[in-house]
Amino acid sequence: MPNRMKISVSIEDENGHEAIYSASERDLPTLREFEAQGFRPSINQIDKAFLEARKEATDRAVEEYLEEISKKKRMRSSKNTPKEKWVKDFVTTD
Repeated sequence: MPNRMKISVSIEDENGHEAIYSASERDLPTLREFEAQGFRPSINQIDKAFLEARKEATDRAVEEYLEEISKKKRMRSSKNTPKEKWVKDFVTTD
């Protein structure tokens, strides 16, 4: 049975509660595979697995985070009436 590596990313809200969680798992060579393949190919396999898992986990977490931000922004902007939005834009514009 191969060894498994799991990389996880957690983004917490201002209250310390987990808002976003993403994880990625990859197989790593066992001791037998490590000995059979040799040091350099095994290290390359481990390095590649780590980089792929990290990229996948962070990409998913960032994507989910941006989706949450856009949902909140849409909800806030839909609460403003056109008149309130015009006043807000007028007041904040120099």
